[in-house]
Order: sequence, then C-alpha cells, then structure tokens
Amino acid sequence: MRVVYGEEVFVGKIGRMCGLRVGVGFGMGAMGWVGVGWLIDRLGLRGSMIGVGFLGILGIVGLLLRRDEMIWKWNE
Repeated sequence: MRVVYGEEVFVGKIGRMCGLRVGVGFGMGAMGWVGVGWLIDRLGLRGSMIGVGFLGILGIVGLLLRRDEMIWKWNE
C-alpha cells in the first residue's frame, strides 16, 4: 500500500519511487530492531514485547495523511 501511495504522489517515476520506498522500509525496519534489542537488554524480553505491542497505536497517525483528492489536485 505504501508503494502504491508513493507512486500516485510521484506520477511518471514509478520505478524510482517503488525502489526508494522498499529500500527505506527495509532500512528503517533494521534500525528499529536494533532499538528493540537495546530495549530488551534494558527491560527484559517480557516488558519489551509489551511495550512494542503498544506501538500499533501509532498507526492512528495514518488518519492524518492527506486525502487522495488533494494529491490528485496537485498532479493536475
């Protein structure tokens, strides 16, 4: 879904946008797990997994993304 959204924003640069989004996704995931490893060392496995479980609440931020109609107006 992220790749498709990026392709809609950057019309005409589909390949570049797809590669960029996938690459950034893998890189951020790797950096995130380094942080989780540090957290496990500090809090223990149980406390860390409970904390990581609450990260899903940050998905609510997705509701603040721009609407598709506004993006289509930018591309006109």
